[in-house]
Amino acid sequence: MVNAQQWLNSKFPNQDAKRKIKQLYIYATNSTDNNNNGNYYFYNVQLEGELNLEEFCNLEYIQIQGNSSNLNNYQKLTSLKIANCRKLRTFYLYYNNSQFTMDGSKALTTLYLQHCQNLTNLQLSEQLSKLTNLQIQNCSNLTTINGLDNLITLNSLNLNNCGQLTTLNGLDGLYRLTNFTMVGGRVTSLENFNNSSELEAAAKARDAAQADLATERTNHQNTQQTLKVWTAEFGDNPEEVKAARDKNQADLAQAQKAYTAEQAEHNKTKTELTNTKVERDSQPNITLAEYQQLLDNQKPEELPAN
Repeated sequence: MVNAQQWLNSKFPNQDAKRKIKQLYIYATNSTDNNNNGNYYFYNVQLEGELNLEEFCNLEYIQIQGNSSNLNNYQKLTSLKIANCRKLRTFYLYYNNSQFTMDGSKALTTLYLQHCQNLTNLQLSEQLSKLTNLQIQNCSNLTTINGLDNLITLNSLNLNNCGQLTTLNGLDGLYRLTNFTMVGGRVTSLENFNNSSELEAAAKARDAAQADLATERTNHQNTQQTLKVWTAEFGDNPEEVKAARDKNQADLAQAQKAYTAEQAEHNKTKTELTNTKVERDSQPNITLAEYQQLLDNQKPEELPAN
């Protein structure tokens, strides 16, 4: 077992060495270290303590894995600092035997935690806002996951064989979640979790409105540029300049009107999305079927019997 930071500094003692790293693999199993075009593989390594990778500016991928043969051969990382790793997309941690924290990276899209035996409380920071894929498996002592609502782009969440898991804080904030699987665990609040088609449709409508606004802005800019070109072209003919300018101003007014309408529709969509969530949250004990009926403006007494 070696101190994680001391080991890392011994392998990459200066900034130039750190810049060369694209992928970093650290294993507790036996094999021979090698370097393949910026992809570094280290074996027979058991890390303990904090690992700070913030100076590895070109790092794209990390995999740290203990030896599954024996608990004594697991890694013992307690903290990972990657906030300044702006190119880091993927992090895997397998067979780790300690409580573990990470400060997150705004570039990270995939996070795998497997067989982290003493991980009891996982805090997901706001810096993980670009995360799209979260996989947590066989973390037998994990009881609580906090900050799920910070993962505003998450679309895949898999929680498997985490038998002590009881609390998922922020689950209802995952509006882009399309794939959610959970095997094992003791979470009892899932019956009220409603990643409903209404929220998904509202999110799609919001995205479409934003795209339309961007198109209108482009059209507006193009119209202004056309006016400048016409003015330059017809500079010696006042009548033609005036006619071209009048037509262009009419086009500009029409584009501005369309832009304003799209902006109003965008704001309406945002309001509907907020109201949908507020309405749902105001009735925490309602079932999904009952909530769907309420959305359809049906009376409670008209609901089908369970």
